[in-house]
Amino acid sequence: MKLRTTCNWRKASAALLWAFASLLCSQTLMAQSTFCWAIVAKHDLTLNGGALVDSFDSQDPNQSTGCQYDAAKRQDGGNIASLSASVGAVTDSGNTTVYGRAATTPGGSITLNGKSSIGSLAWVNGGNSGIQPGWYSNNLPAISIPDATLPGGTFSSLKKVGGTVGGTSYTYVITTGNYQGSANFSLSGNAYINGDVVLYFPSGFQISGQGYIYVSPGSKLTIYLGGQTTLSGGAIINGSGYAANCSLIGLPSCSSIQYSGNSSFIGTVYAPEAAFQMSGGGSTTINFAGAVVANSVVISGGYQFHYDESLCGCAAPGIVIPAMSLTNCPGMTATFSVGATGKGLTYQWFKGSTSLPAQTNSSLIISNTTANDSGTYTVIVTGACGMQATNSATLTVNANTIITMPPVNTTVCSGATANFSVNASGTGLAYQWYGSTGPLIGQTNSTLSLPGVSVANAGIYSVVVSGACGLPVTNSAMLTVNQSVTITTPPADTAACLNGTAFFSVAASGTRLGYQWYHGATLLSGQTNASLTVANVGPNDAGTYSVVVSDTCGNVVTNSAMLALNANVLIATPPSNATNCPGTSAHFSVNASGTGLGYQWYKGANLLQGQTSSTLTLGSVSAIDADVYSVVVSGVCGLPVTNSATLFVNANT
Repeated sequence: MKLRTTCNWRKASAALLWAFASLLCSQTLMAQSTFCWAIVAKHDLTLNGGALVDSFDSQDPNQSTGCQYDAAKRQDGGNIASLSASVGAVTDSGNTTVYGRAATTPGGSITLNGKSSIGSLAWVNGGNSGIQPGWYSNNLPAISIPDATLPGGTFSSLKKVGGTVGGTSYTYVITTGNYQGSANFSLSGNAYINGDVVLYFPSGFQISGQGYIYVSPGSKLTIYLGGQTTLSGGAIINGSGYAANCSLIGLPSCSSIQYSGNSSFIGTVYAPEAAFQMSGGGSTTINFAGAVVANSVVISGGYQFHYDESLCGCAAPGIVIPAMSLTNCPGMTATFSVGATGKGLTYQWFKGSTSLPAQTNSSLIISNTTANDSGTYTVIVTGACGMQATNSATLTVNANTIITMPPVNTTVCSGATANFSVNASGTGLAYQWYGSTGPLIGQTNSTLSLPGVSVANAGIYSVVVSGACGLPVTNSAMLTVNQSVTITTPPADTAACLNGTAFFSVAASGTRLGYQWYHGATLLSGQTNASLTVANVGPNDAGTYSVVVSDTCGNVVTNSAMLALNANVLIATPPSNATNCPGTSAHFSVNASGTGLGYQWYKGANLLQGQTSSTLTLGSVSAIDADVYSVVVSGVCGLPVTNSATLFVNANT
């Protein structure tokens, strides 16, 4: 590859984010699209000791000077990532600065200490520390990094052929070709690379002391490493100025690469099975311009790592942070974002197959969403070379909670089952019923059933309907429980006089009671009150009277009482006159019929105290006892009747 005399550049898209899909683009590894981020570690990635990571684009004069890194034009595309799913997969400590984004796979995390910072130029230079919101993701796909393979062809033995170039004496002068070094190859002198050179060290190699490798302008060096490698001293000096022209490739047997040289390095490292470590520098700032993919990465000391975004080349755009499907409530804002890698990226969003006008950013924002916004949204990401990547996500707009039919008041009989129901529309509906004492345990359906209710269950019942969207809605209904009929005071037996009036009554409790009176088995028409009056009582009116009390629920209770007909007072045998001798006993009696008879005897007009039976006996009469004796017979019915008789007392002879 010849030295570029002009920076034939293509301006990188401002949306250049983190890429990984492109790592699978080439099994021959060194395709430019392999390096679409600054640092990728299969496992842990550790930054210590004031290390700095940023980016530039050697092909863009706005981001580089003379196609080389210029701190005044630094960019924030120095993205770093770990594919480890462990806690602390990325450790950033010791006041390190990353102008770029960080990512781990799900389960991985970042450990940040000191005043370290990860974020954009504006955010970090604004004095912030920590991680800028939105600049870290743990949603990186778990993608396999392919092992490197040695290219086919013949490798000549690397021979120690020196020479002087430009006034400098070199231990090795290596020209275009494929060369294999000896086992445990160590370089303490210097080497000059002229042309397209491929070196293969089966057991790795070391540069130490004052040793270094110089890649001349316009040349390209690719080193395949089969074992542990230590690069110190002057290490590798890339005089071509382009990272793509100097590559260290670790084969599966390469377990570690240590770079502690005291000169800047411009190139790339691809060693999926190696632990890559950069250290040293002390108070001297050592620059590394390029990109690294390794099993693990540790950067410490005074290293400044500058990712050359031009290494990503013109690969197809890679979707590394896919748009996530969303579920929204009406009125909310839905935001779809896609993270893509590539150069000169443009975006176009679609709903279904319909292009959305003016939606040409990496994010799509839909304000005040409605049900009509539900659907599949797709973004087509187009790179500078016209290749495209597509990503889709769905938007589901849930419905607000709406009551379409509230519960209605209900009336049931005691002992019956009361049912309430509510009809509602919405998404993810949940129900909770309440009674007068609070929530009803287990009553979480759209219906409420209360078996065997009593009057004590009457009252207001409410249901709270909640859903994924909208505020919970409360509706209430009244339960009325009709009381069953109960006789509190039954009708009592009674008696009446002939042509008198008899009265019966019943006291009952219950809901909407009805009454019907009977005489014997005969229904008494019109007698539908709680009381019954029988007027002008005659002999035929005597007997059993019943009342049937019913309630609105169909319950029936029957109670009965007797009506007796009382007889008037009637004297069957009045008292008779009596004639007695002195000293004998005189007897009077009356025989009467009637109901509730009572008797009272008189001597003349004088009431005889205690003489209240149907007979009167006067013992040992004398002349003074002679008189008219009367008896007043009274009863329940009729007027009292008075009958009289005379006592004669003869004189002794």
